[in-house]
Amino acid sequence: MGCRMSRFGRMIIVMASSTKDKDGNLISRIVPNLSPGALVGTLAVHLDYVVTEYGIAGPLDGLTIDERAEELIKVAHPKLQEELVKGAKEKGLFK
Repeated sequence: MGCRMSRFGRMIIVMASSTKDKDGNLISRIVPNLSPGALVGTLAVHLDYVVTEYGIAGPLDGLTIDERAEELIKVAHPKLQEELVKGAKEKGLFK
């Protein structure tokens, strides 16, 4: 959070877009919903950029929730993007 106090500071999260479960199935680390009790490292409103091996989402500051979701889906694993769009639509996004 200290970066947000700096005059030109930006919050950037760098992460792998996906991982594999114990059975070797590909699962997204970018998700439409958090599990109950999931720990959150930062508030969405404080996040400026998310970087994965597929690109950079952002700047996120000032975007609507739909626009943020679209940006994040673009940097998700390509095989999992369709599933994320479906999840976003189920939440009422992308009307």
